[in-house]
Amino acid sequence: MFASRQAFSQLRHRLRAGACILVIGSLQTSAALSASCPATVGHCPPQGCSTSSSAFAPFDPLLNRQKNHPDGPAVPKNPPFTVADTMDEAQLPVHVPVTPNGKDLRDTWKLTPEFTAISKFEARQGTVEGYVVHAKKGGAESCNCDIKTADALDTHLNVVDKPAANVDPATLPGVSLIAEITWRVRKNKHADWTVPNLKLLDLDHTGARVRITGDLLYDNVHWDMIHKNQRGTLWEIHPIRRIQVLVKNKWVDFSAAKSTLAKNAAPAGSAPLALAATAAESDLSNAFKPRWTPAQLQKLEQAFGEDRS
Repeated sequence: MFASRQAFSQLRHRLRAGACILVIGSLQTSAALSASCPATVGHCPPQGCSTSSSAFAPFDPLLNRQKNHPDGPAVPKNPPFTVADTMDEAQLPVHVPVTPNGKDLRDTWKLTPEFTAISKFEARQGTVEGYVVHAKKGGAESCNCDIKTADALDTHLNVVDKPAANVDPATLPGVSLIAEITWRVRKNKHADWTVPNLKLLDLDHTGARVRITGDLLYDNVHWDMIHKNQRGTLWEIHPIRRIQVLVKNKWVDFSAAKSTLAKNAAPAGSAPLALAATAAESDLSNAFKPRWTPAQLQKLEQAFGEDRS
């Protein structure tokens, strides 16, 4: 069973049983806020910084340290995951919050068996194979000291397993995994990992099959996004260290595949999409190119909601 549904069933059971949510809830706002934060990302510490308590993404310094790993090579030691694998508690553990709002700050459960199990996976890199539904710039986050300038913002990719041909695109966020490019990685060797370039991977552009490798991260403060069907799992690839595209049945690094992606891209927003090439003609192996109308694409955009994860 998928982690999101199974874990929410456990959460509802606890709430109905009268779990002591008020005490835990008070603990979950205990992370120390700052009077001021650094103005540039170069001075932002690994634990991040925040001057205000965000209802969407509360300040969690232990989580931020995981998000702010330095740049380094992609060295996964396990076979690739599917997105469905990352939702399976038999493969990746979760921690179920007691509070109904799900702001599950790590300091309140750092002595639990779940913390130990999750930490073992977060010490590893992982690879997920699938399709990018949506590439976009994130918002200001406490891991980046709430800085709003473009150089401080992470880039978010929502990745899904291959959808059914008749899928309602508005349902895809709820079965997606979020993978993120951080400024630390982008500034070193991946200046071309920009949102306009990465959007070439989107299902409404090329539908390329991708492999994304990076650090496994459990983003514990976003149970509300699962409840709203804006993501399918709290596990992420964060930061991304390598992006590959399946070109003529070979995995090619994103930078080397950009020209192929541009050649095979379809203009977004037409109804149906005017595909640049048929599946038989495409250089992109196992690509998925849906024929979505502008109205369907608008519903898809609305389904993602606000994402500063």
